[in-house]
Amino acid sequence: MKSPLVYHPGHRARAWRFLTYMFMHVGLEQLGFNALLQLMIGVPLEMVHGLLRISLLYLAGVLAGSLTVSITDMRAPVVGGSGGVYALCSAHLANVVMVMK
Repeated sequence: MKSPLVYHPGHRARAWRFLTYMFMHVGLEQLGFNALLQLMIGVPLEMVHGLLRISLLYLAGVLAGSLTVSITDMRAPVVGGSGGVYALCSAHLANVVMVMK
């Protein structure tokens, strides 16, 4: 948790931490689950929408995750790419809804 990559709301002045926390993980379970979801959901989305759009979506999810934590819980450090994975899941859900209409 003392890594310069981990996002902590007390270190907001170090702007790189808003994005670099996605490279750190708490354990193998979190890393494995995030990697599995990225492969299962991210690859099909990338095939449909392209690398640039999905990369920007993932980074936007990571940024939104750190900003949300900085507003809601001022003491909690953040690690892992879960914000990006949630953004991919939301985009997949939006694709499913659009296809069903």
